[in-house]
Amino acid sequence: ADTLITAPQAFNEPVLSLPATGKIRALWRSNPEILLARLKVVTATGSPNYYVKVVDWETHAASLIFFVRSGETTTVRLPLGVYELRYAAGEKWYGEEYLFGPNTAYAKADESFKFRAEGEKISGFTVELIKQINGNLSETRIRASDF
Repeated sequence: ADTLITAPQAFNEPVLSLPATGKIRALWRSNPEILLARLKVVTATGSPNYYVKVVDWETHAASLIFFVRSGETTTVRLPLGVYELRYAAGEKWYGEEYLFGPNTAYAKADESFKFRAEGEKISGFTVELIKQINGNLSETRIRASDF
């Protein structure tokens, strides 16, 4: 009996143009009563492109999805709360289903991000997705299925 061994399916999706830096989708209901906090994300020239998912710390539901092109900076806003930052990184873009293809690197920030109001002041964050010696954003690689 011959056993048919099939080669792994080659990845041959078409390369797409990179999305613009900024919000792709907010997954929370807008409401004039909601206080919004600022999240600024900075990348360096020569860094990968990032597809970022901001996820509720408790429910793990995605709250906001946005894209940051290599060397660009964006500021997004989201409701007060505690969030986890997950991101996929890569060079060539294959769309939201395949992200950066088989070479996509997935990671999440180890610390939670607490967006809260203190009196009249709303605390926000600036995150530099730039590899730095002694940087203060530690990350953990995650599987695509955990993204």
